[in-house]
Amino acid sequence: MLQIIRNVVSGWVAVIIFVLLIIPFAFWGIDSYFGISAINAAKINGVDVSMAEYQRTFQNVREQWQNISAPMAEQPEFIKQQALDSLVNRLLLVELNEDLGFRVNNSQVRSAINEIPAFRNPEGFDTVAYQNYLLTQGYTPARFEAEIREDMSLQQMQAGLSETVVVPKADAVKLAALQLQSRDFRYALISHDVLKQGTDISEDEIQAYYQKNEQEFMSAEEVRLAYIQLSADLIAQGVNVDEASLSTYFDSSVQNYSVAERRKVKQILVYAEQENKERAGEIANEMHALVTSGTSFEDVRNKYSDNTEVTVEVSDFGFINQGVLDTAVDEAVFSLAKGAISEPILTEFGYQIVTVEDITGGSSAAFEDVRAEVERDYRKEQAQKQFFDLYDELAVLTYEHPETLEVASESLDLPIIESGVITRESAMDPLLNDPRALAAAYSDEVLLNGNNSDLIEINPEQIIVIRVIQHNPPQKKALADVRNEIVAKLQSEKGTEKARVMGEEIKQKLVQGTTTEILASEYAMVWNQQFGAKRDNAELDREILQLAFKAGKPAGAPIIDGSALASGDYVVILVDAVNDSAPEALTDEVVQPVMNYLRQSMASRTMSLILEDLRKQADIEIFDTNL
Repeated sequence: MLQIIRNVVSGWVAVIIFVLLIIPFAFWGIDSYFGISAINAAKINGVDVSMAEYQRTFQNVREQWQNISAPMAEQPEFIKQQALDSLVNRLLLVELNEDLGFRVNNSQVRSAINEIPAFRNPEGFDTVAYQNYLLTQGYTPARFEAEIREDMSLQQMQAGLSETVVVPKADAVKLAALQLQSRDFRYALISHDVLKQGTDISEDEIQAYYQKNEQEFMSAEEVRLAYIQLSADLIAQGVNVDEASLSTYFDSSVQNYSVAERRKVKQILVYAEQENKERAGEIANEMHALVTSGTSFEDVRNKYSDNTEVTVEVSDFGFINQGVLDTAVDEAVFSLAKGAISEPILTEFGYQIVTVEDITGGSSAAFEDVRAEVERDYRKEQAQKQFFDLYDELAVLTYEHPETLEVASESLDLPIIESGVITRESAMDPLLNDPRALAAAYSDEVLLNGNNSDLIEINPEQIIVIRVIQHNPPQKKALADVRNEIVAKLQSEKGTEKARVMGEEIKQKLVQGTTTEILASEYAMVWNQQFGAKRDNAELDREILQLAFKAGKPAGAPIIDGSALASGDYVVILVDAVNDSAPEALTDEVVQPVMNYLRQSMASRTMSLILEDLRKQADIEIFDTNL
């Protein structure tokens, strides 16, 4: 479509079209033009799911899958569906949770946030780390607290569901006995590697395999790219710096180089439902009198622990910066002297009594002491200004001149860099080894039409635009180049088949009564003996262990079995004995973990069924065109 516009629309025609498009946007804005007030990813039972929330979930799901399976993490459609399922399930469970009446109070939420390791430092709660996290993740404090509240209430519901699951102890005992069961068996491996040695492969076989499996012998499709990189870090390195500019910059932002004052805060929270609000105020005053007379916060809480009219909690916030707490409490905290105790303060959370246990920071830095930091920040600020100007110019120049990067390079004084060979899956250059860059390189617009790509955001401060300068389509490799590979494959296949035939032959002779000693001599094989092998034996091949435990219980004579292995070898096995654990001898210490496992499994299954039913009844609308 872009190429058609470039080819057809030019001159005064382009001007008219531009005017016709821009007038509605200028008068009413793009939202009004399309008749929508916001772009959402989905709507579930009337609740909008914003694009920001979807994108955040998409990135989280993608990061999770990168730890599980990197190839799956690079499948956009798969990750998209996983993200949507996660959002839908969460909203439906939150809705159910509210109906069931699970609640988490504000103090619990704040305590949970306070204990998140990423927000802790040796002195306590790290406000800077907390605020940076909210900023980078696109959260407001209220939205983040709401998500923590939802998570905690969902955990309550799931824990409650788990506690209601009934697992008969007899079932747990049976499963525990099976887990502790062991087996005595012998086995011998017939190696396909040994049997393939000296196997003759004819030219006809080689030719036939080559013709039948030609897709195995295609070279990878490759491209070489030219690209321009726009990097804030690189721009920062070229920023001119003089002492006068640095001094002015320091004076305008001196607060950034000061050690912020932080206060170590502890509080008592007195909370009550609406009908007991007045009584809560009276109790808060009683508590204030006690703590100001020397009674510890903990002793005061314990004194009122049995009171049914109010809920009393003591929280230790550690060291915090100004602006973190509720406005009224924050003002009180940062006006108190060290060791002082505030009057009861009424907030949305209840009556709060706070004390300042310690004060740190509050000093200003001298320019000479922080000059290196000032220069770094000055360069970064100037670079960011240039970056956004260059960003717009780069976008315009590479779009207006789609057949070359030279114009943008010369106009913006940015070098054109040429890459090495790049496949659809990977690039040696870390900058280009990004899913978005690889997708753009092999897109129709860039690969087939020969145009520049759109700007590709590697990260918020690093942009590239690419074009293909060489394309090597996949080609069938010459037989001479893959002949040895084919011979090795065919020899391995023949070795595997020989191992299977020999294994079946040995099994038959065992059934007929031939002893393992005779067979060991006849076939030059070694029998391995295992006594008391359990299901979780990590030293044994999993396939061999599974075969041993699939066999039934021997009655008089050993059970004989065999199977081809994934390696190409063949195993012959004789199960001599099954050693059961006596159920009545199993202690609670052994049985309880099994009961917990069964309870969790049943609760998980129940939760899946609940979600399945909720989804059937829900009104779910996915806006695919926005995703």
